[in-house]
Amino acid sequence: MDRRRGEKAGAGHHGSGGTGQIGELQDVGNSPSPTEDGRPCRRTKTSAHGGKALRLPVFAATRPLGESTDFHSSAMKGARQDSCWLLDTRPLTPDPAAIKATIGTLVVSGIREGSILSDTGISSTEGAQAQQRPSTTSTPRLKLVPALEHAIAVVNFLNEHTAEAVSLAEISGTLNITKSHCRSILMTLVQFGWVRFDERTKTYQLHSGLLASASSLMASPVLSRIRERLDNLVKQTGYSCVLTQPQTDDSFVVIENFTTTRQMEVSHPVGFPFPRDAPAQMRAYIAWQGDDRLRKWMANWKPNAYTPRSITTPDALIGEVEMTRERGYSRSVGEHFEGMMAFGLPIYDRGGDVSYVFCVMGFVNDLRRHERSVAQLMKKTCRDIHQSIMAKPPAHFLDDAG
Repeated sequence: MDRRRGEKAGAGHHGSGGTGQIGELQDVGNSPSPTEDGRPCRRTKTSAHGGKALRLPVFAATRPLGESTDFHSSAMKGARQDSCWLLDTRPLTPDPAAIKATIGTLVVSGIREGSILSDTGISSTEGAQAQQRPSTTSTPRLKLVPALEHAIAVVNFLNEHTAEAVSLAEISGTLNITKSHCRSILMTLVQFGWVRFDERTKTYQLHSGLLASASSLMASPVLSRIRERLDNLVKQTGYSCVLTQPQTDDSFVVIENFTTTRQMEVSHPVGFPFPRDAPAQMRAYIAWQGDDRLRKWMANWKPNAYTPRSITTPDALIGEVEMTRERGYSRSVGEHFEGMMAFGLPIYDRGGDVSYVFCVMGFVNDLRRHERSVAQLMKKTCRDIHQSIMAKPPAHFLDDAG
């Protein structure tokens, strides 16, 4: 078969899944996405709120080792294992120059447990009808490199199947890439340690070399200072905290998870994707960016009733954003997950842009009783972080908020 036909084949783009439920460990399938020629792709596994996520629970509720739990113990053991980096850490040092020469420059936007955090949305090649995620920016679409686009599609597909090895036929068939072209991509990824090939079963899985190629993303001095202070916040409050990073489509990805020693805790695994309208993250992210930014964000807003308490009207949402500025932190009470409560604050960079959003989380009946003290410690921590990284938050940010 002509090799060029393989390079012109479109890559599938998987959409979002259903809403996660508290305490459930489930794999949520998403609706088939069309390929270039209009045929539906096979169903794949996604996370609770979309994105190419690991097959992990929405959160892990655990007790100290040896104690029983109200949840299914066998299932929770599996969840905790999935939330760790159980990887073959053989020393692999991929050569960046060789990678560029072979499949082009792969742009990695973050680390998801043994995978890529990039949520670019694999689109079809020039001239095809592409299924793309909504964006708040008006930046024109760049011309993509088909071979590199297919390579990223393969990595993302393997990321969605972390609990099972997949064959060449399954990968090429689902992504609508010719077998010869797909095999070349896979062998290149195997050569540089990003993918592991099982000779006995003839199947493929992501491998730890991918982490080595993206390790600097998680080792910056700024992140080290932020981690240190958020870890101290968790020790002071006794509640879990997640550090998320805004993406180009205004969604959020967990890049660090700080847990407590409580008998029951709430946490999200590294790489967990929060949707753009996740209440605590979204309000903390938008509140201090001004009314024009809020209007632009709302232009692409499609209300989601995650729970009966979710805000689904423009006036109510605008009012809650204004309240976020007044009280000095965002607040979500059972709006995203039933029975869960979260407070959020943005972390700015030296250029005055929101670089991260951190959220303290807990069960409503527990965290509500300590809201005032926890919020005060969060504001103090946020100020300390900004000072340590020489950030430039907006004028009067948190000045009048306790």
